[in-house]
Amino acid sequence: MNKQQFLKELEYQLRRMPQEERDDAVRYYDEFISDAENEAEAIKGIGSPANAAANIIAEWGALAAAESTGETGGKNQRTSSGEEKKKGSAFKTFWIVLLAVFASPIALPIAFAIAAVVFAIVIALAAVVAVIAAAAVVLVLSVPVALVMGIAAFPVNPLSACMGIGFALAAFGTGVLLIKAVKIIAKYGFGGLARWLSGIIKRGGKK
Repeated sequence: MNKQQFLKELEYQLRRMPQEERDDAVRYYDEFISDAENEAEAIKGIGSPANAAANIIAEWGALAAAESTGETGGKNQRTSSGEEKKKGSAFKTFWIVLLAVFASPIALPIAFAIAAVVFAIVIALAAVVAVIAAAAVVLVLSVPVALVMGIAAFPVNPLSACMGIGFALAAFGTGVLLIKAVKIIAKYGFGGLARWLSGIIKRGGKK
């Protein structure tokens, strides 16, 4: 395999990554191979494009997951053109890194076992998010009803009216907090999974 074939295959293996990061990775290996005294030996030392791509995705996934959860100081990185990179979705990063597990130097049965564990965690995470989201929706939808009932009862029973209006405000506030909780759980849950998978790929590549 010559340099052009290697780079072409590497770019294909990195197709799910953002364009900027993909171009940077391909450029790095292009320069690395070009600067080597022996092109064939340099490519052999790197390994297959699939393994190289898996390691690149692992490194990128760990950083992207940290950025998506605000663990890099709250500042976006800059692209080579000087523009700020937007924080990616923790969910999208998670799926890209999960797919990279199957291209990494990890035995296929182990990769499937990892995928099974991750699938179970995702199902559990989705169930928790669904329950909290449903509770938030119910609370938010109950606000107009409670407000109308409270206002209607005010001439007859001011105390009950105040309690109804208070319930409406409390329900609205709780619903908003639960919606934020859903976002936080999803962000940190999938971000944590992405970092965990990135670590597995890195350890597999060192064997």
